[in-house]
Amino acid sequence: MDQRIFGTETEYALVLDPPPGPDSNLTRREVFDLFRATLEAQHPTVRSHRSKEGVFLQNGGFFHYEAQVHAFSQGLLEASTPECLSPDELATYQVAQDRILAEALARVREKLGARGYAGTLRLGKNSTDGHGNFYGTHENYLVDDPLSKTARVAMAAAFPFFRLGYWLVTVLTFLPLFLLLVVGFSLWILFMAFTVLQHFPLLRTVCGRARRGLERLGSYLLSMSEDRLIGLLGFVSRVVSWPWAVCYSGFLRLFVFRPFRRNLVPFLVTRPILTGSGRVVFSEGGTGFELSQKAECIGSVCRVYWDEASKPLIDIKTFVLDPWAIFQDRKRLHILGSDSNMSEVANRLRSGTTGLILGMIEAGVSFERLRLRDPVKALRTVSRDIRMSERLPLADGGSLTALEIQRAYLEEAKRFYLGREVADERTGALLREWESALTALSENPFLLYKDLDWVAKLDLIEQALRGRGGLASLAPWSAWIERLVTDVDCDEGQTDEGARIAVEKVLTPKESADLAARLTAAGKTHRELIEMVGMWLQARKIDLKYHDIDLEEGYYYQLAAEGLARRVTDDAAVAEAITRPPRGTRAWVRGAFIRLCRERGMDARANWKELWVRTPRRRRWRRSLTIHLDDPFQADEGPLDPLK
Repeated sequence: MDQRIFGTETEYALVLDPPPGPDSNLTRREVFDLFRATLEAQHPTVRSHRSKEGVFLQNGGFFHYEAQVHAFSQGLLEASTPECLSPDELATYQVAQDRILAEALARVREKLGARGYAGTLRLGKNSTDGHGNFYGTHENYLVDDPLSKTARVAMAAAFPFFRLGYWLVTVLTFLPLFLLLVVGFSLWILFMAFTVLQHFPLLRTVCGRARRGLERLGSYLLSMSEDRLIGLLGFVSRVVSWPWAVCYSGFLRLFVFRPFRRNLVPFLVTRPILTGSGRVVFSEGGTGFELSQKAECIGSVCRVYWDEASKPLIDIKTFVLDPWAIFQDRKRLHILGSDSNMSEVANRLRSGTTGLILGMIEAGVSFERLRLRDPVKALRTVSRDIRMSERLPLADGGSLTALEIQRAYLEEAKRFYLGREVADERTGALLREWESALTALSENPFLLYKDLDWVAKLDLIEQALRGRGGLASLAPWSAWIERLVTDVDCDEGQTDEGARIAVEKVLTPKESADLAARLTAAGKTHRELIEMVGMWLQARKIDLKYHDIDLEEGYYYQLAAEGLARRVTDDAAVAEAITRPPRGTRAWVRGAFIRLCRERGMDARANWKELWVRTPRRRRWRRSLTIHLDDPFQADEGPLDPLK
């Protein structure tokens, strides 16, 4: 593919610190509403149409509310970049996206203060909350993946059956809601009947009791929260749709993205050594630190993702939401196995190197010799191996380290791209940066403290814990630290006796005896254990604050301000990207449409492929105008002429 579309979707954690009290009704959904109102006040926007609830900005990007099925009102803020034409352009728009949100954050905090919230709202660009919830960044690449004639016939034959199954699943999902409405209506009829019948002397006692029982039942049903109702629908949806999703995923895998799954997956699995954002976590046999925040939640290579806890590396739900996309030669490759990066270098390396490999696969280059025996297991091994020395079993019986696999991809890319008669300067620079990073990782990863997130974060933690044994010294005590960390009062542990009392307040008598024996055998005291709990809390704080997008409080931005984080974007280009969309893609048309509608006060809506406006006529009725942007490379403003 001569040109490629690059894009990302990033989920930001909305953190209220401290959480609102039990008497407060403040939810993250309401916080998102404040963000949306702020963005609409600060930028030309239009509301989304036939899409998730949110707003498109004049730079072509999209900000919306990402609901959580188990807790609808406690979701995330998600932001998507506009369609970009290069890794450099994408890196610029990712920085612009963060700046837009950081600017809005200050105003939203003021609004929350006016509403009586005394805490602090934080916006985290990380990938896990440490409580088993995973989110983060999704990557989008437009790839050439045409179907063969045989595949087209097979897809066309099976298509009606799978679509029928999809609609059946949809009906069954909402069946409980329909039944709830029927039950509610029936209860209302019975309630009214008993209200009338209780006036008859012979029926007064029986009907009165029945009426009061129905009143209590009705009150309970009416008290069901939005979260509980949507959680119920989500649970039913997962149960009902699971057989269909498994079958459809298996069928799609026969035809869709086959060369990419064979040849790209080893690259994606080993990529965290460059693009991991780092995670402070205790794991079996671990050191207290992992390269990737998201590796733990990846449970499969490729399937339809239906909002389960376990995610696929590559999501093919696109072909559920947009079924006709299956038959297009160019398809959206949607990668879920990505950490959210603060580092501009890591951001560009991630999309740039992935784009290079995609181009090679499209040209027929094979990486069959690098296929992994178990990609999911290998990904978790890579994440836990901060020394990058573990060997990953290959499908052919051999084994390679993550560094060796990345080096193999690099060498093949150099032969492919640098062997051309006219070598692209940006491609050459990207290959050199990739090679330089791999060389530094093999010699001393801390040479990359300005470039890679996981290295910068680990360096901050080791500096903070210097002289106290470092993060690895906590690993043997991980079980006791996790047992104590939420309840022990570290302030009481200034003396050994005070520390012992503080610990025994938390533990059972048996646990206290076991711990005392363990401490004695190791030659340590209760006070030293309390100190280890404090070290762990300090490391966790650094882990979280590194991803804070507040330009003054976020640790990454503090590093950047001191020249300790290398930048690859230009401030002037970022400032322009905040207000102007990329040229050469449909984002340019979308941005022009938004500015035009804002200037003229038009009632407009937008989504990724459509622009919609209701134009006023002489009389009261209105007509709708829809502008289609099916081609992502469509950058001609001609379709907007009727609005000018």
